[in-house]
Amino acid sequence: MSRRQLINARTTLLVAILSTSILAAAHAAERRAVTASGRWRVSIAQPATGCRWIGHVAMDQRGATLNGRGAARRVEGARCPPSLAGKISGSVQGVRVRFGFAFGRLGQASFVGRIDAGGGGMSGSWATRSASGDWSATR
Repeated sequence: MSRRQLINARTTLLVAILSTSILAAAHAAERRAVTASGRWRVSIAQPATGCRWIGHVAMDQRGATLNGRGAARRVEGARCPPSLAGKISGSVQGVRVRFGFAFGRLGQASFVGRIDAGGGGMSGSWATRSASGDWSATR
């Protein structure tokens, strides 16, 4: 085996080892127990219309089940509903969160996202049958 082939083989092995370590760390972080329970400050945006709402949600996680209530007021977008409010019902699996939030004239919205590794924030996307956007929340 030439010196160049030896260097290439060692480099390939090193990349494989590092890739495996990074993937293992990512999977471990995803399995780590984080909770969605608590009070969150939430920002909900609908970029297509320039609408944005800010408010709070209170969530109670029991096992994988998520329940709560939320309310937000419009801070941008004159043609948008002035407020959003309703019950929250959904689930948490690892760091993935999924819940329904009934609000305003937009109807029931489905929220999906991820809880940050430290549990201090979460973010994702939301959609109704006629609108969609993104959201984020911090404790």
